[in-house]
Amino acid sequence: MNGYERRSQKKRDAILDAAQKLFLERGLQDVHVSEIAKEANVSQVTIYHYFGTKQALALEMLKRYMNRAMDEAEQLLARDIPFREKLALLFMEQGELANQFSDTFMRSIAWDDPEIQAFYQAYANERTIPFFRTFVEKGKREGAIESHLSFEAVVAYLSQFRQLFSQPDFLKTSRKYKEDLGHLFYYGLLGK
Repeated sequence: MNGYERRSQKKRDAILDAAQKLFLERGLQDVHVSEIAKEANVSQVTIYHYFGTKQALALEMLKRYMNRAMDEAEQLLARDIPFREKLALLFMEQGELANQFSDTFMRSIAWDDPEIQAFYQAYANERTIPFFRTFVEKGKREGAIESHLSFEAVVAYLSQFRQLFSQPDFLKTSRKYKEDLGHLFYYGLLGK
């Protein structure tokens, strides 16, 4: 990368960082391009040059954010630690990520936009599903997940608990409640 390309990438990253900070705090509708420009220390023209529209900037920010999160999850999967520890760490990371996305931001994204839908579908097919398939298979090989369970059933089970654990008030619940949910998560209703 030459000097011009480095400076260009640095500006782009500054814009994405500023957009992420402001969008996550206040949502897409309540943030103006002028505020992003001020936060990133660039002109509005520079933002439009790199991204075209505020919606395109939001989508690019979301892509970068999700790629970073998936990179962290893949690094966790590669670590030489027991599967149960990986699972606990993955849930903790996912909960932290979910808490960073304000309800305002999530409501402000045009989820019915064909470009956003296409991105999510492609992302799920290319990264998310393959990651979880590898994750589940690794858990089965280590004996932490019963081998007869289908991938779809395991993912549905994990998704339900992830939603529960990522609730904003979950951390405020009693220790006993969290321990009971942890027991249910690992052993089910019948226990071991």
